[in-house]
Amino acid sequence: MSNLSNIGFDVASEEAFMGLIEAVYSRCSEIPVSGGTYLLFEDPSGAELWLQMNAQNECIGANPHFRGTSRRRVRITAPVERHESELDGALHGWANPIEDPNEDPNEDTTEDANEDANEDAGAESGDCPFVFDVPDFFVHAGMVLPRIVDVQLSAFAQDCSYFRDEAEFAAKQDSEPRWASKSFVPTGLFNPGEDEPDPDPPEALALFAGEIVEVHRQTNQFTGVDFYWLLLETFGGAIDAVADLRYFEEEPRPGGILFGDFWLTGRLSDQSV
Repeated sequence: MSNLSNIGFDVASEEAFMGLIEAVYSRCSEIPVSGGTYLLFEDPSGAELWLQMNAQNECIGANPHFRGTSRRRVRITAPVERHESELDGALHGWANPIEDPNEDPNEDTTEDANEDANEDAGAESGDCPFVFDVPDFFVHAGMVLPRIVDVQLSAFAQDCSYFRDEAEFAAKQDSEPRWASKSFVPTGLFNPGEDEPDPDPPEALALFAGEIVEVHRQTNQFTGVDFYWLLLETFGGAIDAVADLRYFEEEPRPGGILFGDFWLTGRLSDQSV
């Protein structure tokens, strides 16, 4: 199971992955950015694949995303560099921030303005901080920070369990700590090497539990492979979770609880560009 299989792209080898990229290439829409181009493949199921092309039109990476219905208010406080590809990137933010009436979304977006804004970023407050990868990161390269935006956030299962209701979730917890049915821990922010001279950047990972509001068995129309999409309500707001069918012993239903480790990927609303 993998991030790709969580949205119906069940590729088992690097060769199969390269074959997938070649197969979707001609069906992509182009999004030019500084330093290259994003090529977006969109499946009717909501599954997305973002190819990255450098200035020489060479493919240098590819990231999955899921186009869901969740929206949450986030104060973006800082960009997070990624070393895997020159077109990769992530954002650090706070869920459900306390809004600052002096925060102007129409401010100048020059580099100097960005630096001045970051110096005043003491308003790091809200439900919880977290980091999420952004498949079209450089579309937002000129955004002044801090800035409050709407984010469609998707969580790709790394390991998860389903419980029929809150009572079953509580009963199955036989060790400390005991988790609330709506809890969220940004595990990607816990970097054991953060005191080193060149620490690794924070990861877009979280351990959370959420109540299932909606659940649908989606079919990736391009591959014919099914996967689950679950709209969850958790601490910090709504989130779209996607998961390979093999994580479940029974069909998940609204009112149930999903708990586990997830990779986070998000897209900013059009008004945030």
